[in-house]
Amino acid sequence: MRRFALLPLAAALALPALALPSAALARDHGTAKAAAEMNEIAATLQDPAVQDDMAATVTGFVDALMAMKVGPLARLAGRFDPKSDLADADPDATVADLMKRRDRKSLARLDGDVRAGTGAMGDMTAMMAAMLPALDTMTRDMEARWKERKQRD
Repeated sequence: MRRFALLPLAAALALPALALPSAALARDHGTAKAAAEMNEIAATLQDPAVQDDMAATVTGFVDALMAMKVGPLARLAGRFDPKSDLADADPDATVADLMKRRDRKSLARLDGDVRAGTGAMGDMTAMMAAMLPALDTMTRDMEARWKERKQRD
């Protein structure tokens, strides 16, 4: 199951997407202040202790999910595809049991992937903070162009 491989990527993309409104708000609150706040977030995310906490939290959630019993559901799915490896699933199988049958390394990689993903979120946030002055200038330029076009019409 490669879905867990996407977890760090999803996490890394989430924070910058949330940070984008900062560029628009920078005009109201000051670009320097917004960049400073983003740099604080970046420093927090780049802190190994925060990365450890994030990894522990995600690992805890995943461990709870992995312990969920899905044997009967897996066997039912196996009826639709008798050639599937789910057809002979143990009735007491958990998500972890089924996952181990497909990819034994995913869970072992999760902890390190979350740490790396958290650090990447910090890196991306710092890069967004560095881009704020340019984004602010672009926003002002786009607003001026919009007003010019509206006046022409």
